[in-house]
Amino acid sequence: MAIKFLFFIIIYSLVASSVGFAQNPIRIAEVDSADVYSVIGHQDYIFAITYNQIYRSADGYNSWTPTESRPDTTSYFNVLFSYQDHVYLGTLGNGIFRSADNGQTWQEYSNGLSGSAKDITSITGLGDSLFAGTNGAGILYTNLHNPVQWQPFNEGLFQTGVNFIAACGKNLIAGIVYNLFLWAADSSRWQDIYPDTTNYILMVNEALVLDEYIFIGTSSGIYRGDLNGQNWQKTDITQFPNADIFALAKKDSMIIAGLNYRNQHWIFSSDNMGANWDIMAHEFTWLWDLYAGDHFLLAGRTDGLWYFYIDAWTGIETKRVPIVSGSNLHANYPNPFNPVTTISYTVGAHRDVPLQHIDLSIYNSIGQKVCTLVSAKQSAGRYSVAWNASGFASGIYYYRIKAGEFTAVRKMLLVK
Repeated sequence: MAIKFLFFIIIYSLVASSVGFAQNPIRIAEVDSADVYSVIGHQDYIFAITYNQIYRSADGYNSWTPTESRPDTTSYFNVLFSYQDHVYLGTLGNGIFRSADNGQTWQEYSNGLSGSAKDITSITGLGDSLFAGTNGAGILYTNLHNPVQWQPFNEGLFQTGVNFIAACGKNLIAGIVYNLFLWAADSSRWQDIYPDTTNYILMVNEALVLDEYIFIGTSSGIYRGDLNGQNWQKTDITQFPNADIFALAKKDSMIIAGLNYRNQHWIFSSDNMGANWDIMAHEFTWLWDLYAGDHFLLAGRTDGLWYFYIDAWTGIETKRVPIVSGSNLHANYPNPFNPVTTISYTVGAHRDVPLQHIDLSIYNSIGQKVCTLVSAKQSAGRYSVAWNASGFASGIYYYRIKAGEFTAVRKMLLVK
């Protein structure tokens, strides 16, 4: 199995290098740094940090400038967080700073923090409280309406090196070393929970809430649970089983995951709550953070800040129209595949048009049509069709559906 997986990595790297993705990421020149650690949105701005600088954009991603001031510290900047009216900055060694005027001024916000409690790894907010995860002092909290000083929040914890802390509904969830903990709203202590009882050596790097689910990115893939930290299922990226998932983001109902492997990163997306994943990008560098805007994705990497157009992850020109009839194009499975994959789609109901003409076609990496799978009138319902690509070369292909006014395109990978 390990040999087969390594063979896939080698082949796909060669394919990605020679064919190229439909859209390559573009470097943001103003934030051209060795490392961009954290990217967030706050009010009408987007903020990004390097180890010693804070950048801000007021127009999405087109132009970036350093903030008018920066915290008076020599400690490394590590994490950004937006909550209510403030932007918070966590440092490695000098605690937390915050700004109420979008970076024009910064105030130290570390009363009660000392020693390892000033090594901030994660920040989150819940109600009128702010919580901070640290490198060696566990979790601390402060009341935003009466901020006397930070207080320990470690009842029930038996580890102190916090990977992340996040709010999920009325609860809190924290990844600490190789354990996952939940603080329920009606509880007085942290509870150790196990997303995978067969795999106890599980470092949780990141968490994200989408609708009624928590997604966690771990050193062994992606898991999905409910907001109470129960009913966990592994919703892994089948192309990279048990991979190190380092970053998660969301755009509407789409979840975006970034994984790191051998000093390279891969970005995948899922629009069905992790049931299937599509390959979006592969780059030869390390990934720190992802942020999804209205039509773009920002990636904080070891070689600066980069962006993708989310709406243009395919190279085939397509008319964007609202999905008003319930039509949909689903992720193919398996993906990558060799040589057969199944493509499913839904034809929506239309009271005035009982039969719609459906065109489902395959395109190569430069947008040339290579095959038509469906060209017929069909009634409302869900359909599946198999594509046997035995006569085609390895590489990236796209499949596009036209159902009345609805048009959609997806990407797939043939690996032989």
